[in-house]
Amino acid sequence: MPSTWPGKWLREAARVTDEIRQAATTARGAASVIGGLRESGDVPERAVVSTMLRRLLEDNPDVMDVWAVMEPNALDGRDAAHASAPGSDAAGRYVPLWTRVGGVHLDVCKGQSEPSPASDFYTRPLESGQEVLMEPIVYPIAGKDVMVVSYCVPIRAGDEIIGVAGVDFSMDAFQAMVGSIELPDGAYGFLVASDQLLVSYPQEEALGKNAANFIQNASLLTQLEKGAELQDTAPSALDGSASLLIGEPVAHDGGAPWMLGIVTPERHALADAVAIRNLCILVGLIACGLVIALLWVMASRISAPLSRLAQEMRRFADQLAHTGQEVLSAGNTMAQGASESAAAIEETSASVEEITSMVERNAENSESANDAMKNTAQLVTGTTKSMQQLSESMQQITEASQQTQKIVKTIDEIAFQTNLLALNAAVEAARAGNAGAGFAVVAEEVRSLAQRAAVAARDTSSMIEESVRKIGNAAKVTAHTESEFKQVDEASGQTTLFITQIAEASREQRTGVAEISKAMNELSKVVQQNAAVAEESAATAQEMETQAARLQTYALDLSSIITGGAKQQPRKQAKSRQEPPSRPAPQPEEDWDAAPVTRRAQPQYAAAGETSL
Repeated sequence: MPSTWPGKWLREAARVTDEIRQAATTARGAASVIGGLRESGDVPERAVVSTMLRRLLEDNPDVMDVWAVMEPNALDGRDAAHASAPGSDAAGRYVPLWTRVGGVHLDVCKGQSEPSPASDFYTRPLESGQEVLMEPIVYPIAGKDVMVVSYCVPIRAGDEIIGVAGVDFSMDAFQAMVGSIELPDGAYGFLVASDQLLVSYPQEEALGKNAANFIQNASLLTQLEKGAELQDTAPSALDGSASLLIGEPVAHDGGAPWMLGIVTPERHALADAVAIRNLCILVGLIACGLVIALLWVMASRISAPLSRLAQEMRRFADQLAHTGQEVLSAGNTMAQGASESAAAIEETSASVEEITSMVERNAENSESANDAMKNTAQLVTGTTKSMQQLSESMQQITEASQQTQKIVKTIDEIAFQTNLLALNAAVEAARAGNAGAGFAVVAEEVRSLAQRAAVAARDTSSMIEESVRKIGNAAKVTAHTESEFKQVDEASGQTTLFITQIAEASREQRTGVAEISKAMNELSKVVQQNAAVAEESAATAQEMETQAARLQTYALDLSSIITGGAKQQPRKQAKSRQEPPSRPAPQPEEDWDAAPVTRRAQPQYAAAGETSL
């Protein structure tokens, strides 16, 4: 198969899609014009609609029929007046069909009122209100049974569906469309509708039948349902040979997508790969010849440079060994320092943990003291208010006692006046002689009562004065107590403020200690990483020494090959001052490239300071 075929196949699928979309545009145009005439308010002329449908058929040569089926009396409300007229059925219902079968002429649609699959072209878009691309079906047109594919569009007048308009494709049109695709020898194309019926196939008896009965591939129907591409194998329908099956979805607005497919023999699909293989073999043979010739020329010229290279390799190996010894010593020193640092950090972390615990307790105690002082301040404030109320009550009692004292004084004055009146009455009774004897007795009793009232008033006045004096003393004591409670309240407020500040400082101190602990954790991690790096450096240094020894051996071998002399013994390197205890001895028989640097596991130190605050 040509390498340009995938892109060409996509273009062919797009061409089929465009044909279906062009048909959809034609059907929409018919539906739009009829719906517009119906909405205009004027009574549509059937002759005008018929002329419009004929022009659409003439402007689209790939379309076999253009038609419309109106609901009864939905176009002009005059079906009865057009019974059996051109484009109308026997009842006058407007159902025009312009067809090319038997020459371009006007016929009528049939079967739309029958409860059978033959009426689906009308009932499905009418009931769903959606555009529909119908599956292949045999339909009588101009006295012939023709297998057609219809694209149907509902006709709308406002929100009301008043009919269906559409166009028909003959199966011959799809056969010609797929047959016009340029394919390799032995290849063929096919077209499958969304209901799995074949629309185009090299065997005409398969048209309108289920694709699974003719195309032996389990993934075909699954990919068709998904609307996805297909690349698989299937036997050819022409000769049964193993072939490559390619399918491309054909999307449209009338429902689920169709699939345009191709079946091509595998020899065509693999033609490019075979050609590339042969070309690679030829190029490889030519390249091998050139390389052999080049090596023969170079072999006579490179002995001296190779000898110098061997000397440089030995010198480089000596330097590499010396550098490895220095790196090993530095790595061991770093590892020891990292271990000591880790121990110091662990001790510091333990101290920080103890400080953290103390700060936590101080913070908790400060919070408790703060809460207690707040409660005490509330109690002192309430007591101060109670003392103020008590002082006010004592003042009111003092004022009431003073009023009572005034009343008693008034009573005393009244008793004194009564006593004088009683004396006058007794004098007058004595002057009256025997006639005033009874009145004199009464006057004496009144005088006696007045004297007793005066004595009682004086006693009461003395008691009230004593009470007023004591109340005054109590008021002074109360005022003094109130003043002291105010001072206690102020002192309590100051104490609460100080304790609050202490609690806040404790919280800040706790946060600071937490940050210190976190920093110690990070520092511990850094120290662990440094220790690991030191271990890595020591291991790498030892590996450098091993590789240097091997490099010396290879340099000597290269010198022997160049000079043809006996193999020299490599110079021994001084042993490392300190070797990592866990480093294995190098294996002299190992290949140069097969001796990777052994990585040590990182030492696990105690995570200093990793305590949860």
